[in-house]
Amino acid sequence: MLAKSADLCLPDVICIFTCFAWGLGQYLYLPVLVNSGNDMKDIIQHVTACRTFFGEKFIVGSPARRQLFLLAILFLSASPIALFGQRYVEIDGEVESLSYPRHSGVPTEQKIVFPFKCIVGKDKWRIKHEWVRNGINYVYFDGTNINKRFQMTRESPQRGKMGLATVPFEQAKSIISISIFPAPDGHPLDTLGANMPWLAFCSGSYLKRPGRIVPLPTAILRVDPDSFAYVDNTETFQDELSLPKTIELFTSTAQYEKSLHDERLNASTRGEREKLHGRSQIPPDGQLRFRYEVVAQTNISGWILPTKFTYTTYQAKTLGDTNVVWTGTGRVIHMQETKAPEDVFVYAPDRAVTIADRRFRDKEHNVNGITYMATNLLATPSMDEPRLQAVFKKAVERARMLPNRTQRE
Repeated sequence: MLAKSADLCLPDVICIFTCFAWGLGQYLYLPVLVNSGNDMKDIIQHVTACRTFFGEKFIVGSPARRQLFLLAILFLSASPIALFGQRYVEIDGEVESLSYPRHSGVPTEQKIVFPFKCIVGKDKWRIKHEWVRNGINYVYFDGTNINKRFQMTRESPQRGKMGLATVPFEQAKSIISISIFPAPDGHPLDTLGANMPWLAFCSGSYLKRPGRIVPLPTAILRVDPDSFAYVDNTETFQDELSLPKTIELFTSTAQYEKSLHDERLNASTRGEREKLHGRSQIPPDGQLRFRYEVVAQTNISGWILPTKFTYTTYQAKTLGDTNVVWTGTGRVIHMQETKAPEDVFVYAPDRAVTIADRRFRDKEHNVNGITYMATNLLATPSMDEPRLQAVFKKAVERARMLPNRTQRE
């Protein structure tokens, strides 16, 4: 119990109020100190000096004063994370990517610059990127699933050129399509547009997992047969987030063969790829296929985050030589602490959303997901919902009637 309040006088109350006010200021001003380029060690020294000043000047005298000042110091010692929950950082940046496709055996340079926004926490993250030139991609990890949404923002120059029927652009841009993938490991398994921001800012928890494989970031994961074909040499930063400092991927005959049968590849064409990419296409072990390196980094609230990174993908050949096929540089434009990321679902009362849900799988009958419509859906629906179970049951029944066909993903 606290000592009698009679032991306190007006100066005591003023001093205690000052301590609590300073504690609140510590939370509000800490992001300013960090974003202004101050080293974390200097910030900690500043905070410690302030606490020492209050202790030496005011924690003397009556028992009541000492007890209340102890409560004040406990408040001051609490970090913003303890007071306000999980920490998240928002990163705005861009990636300049150069590819070197070969035409008649001669490499030609193609350049793409695309913006990205990444919100990263220890267990959740969200990436927004414009790798596809006619739209915006949103990718969100909730700790269990990966949710993806594509928003068309401009008409593609390729629309109509393939001879296929297409809906008018004004109608197409209003279509909302969301994909749900089970992803307990937190890897987006996407294209370069999501893979590179994820590798730079969101991959720490994944890289800590025992037995993990680092997929080739510049591949179209789930599609390219060598997506999971490499062994890695990875160095991470020594902090809580543990983001990669350098990553090198090397060719491996054994891992290549495993990649051809990896369940994360699209099941409908896995067998065809194995025929096209047999042993004769596998380069010797130990060739460098990919390299990622952080060139510059900063410290925000104790997390080491890259502000500039580079990457290079090499084409490993069966004779042992290599060609550069991708190079790129990522740069951070702005970085700040923020709130938790939002899911990719949007409130759209005037139209239904098409959901491709890959959590529902039946390996025996090659069912690799279900598709359904939903309205006003703001979070990932439970797999136990009767309506979704009914859709899944019908998909399995249809697959049973087609025993010699594989349902496409």
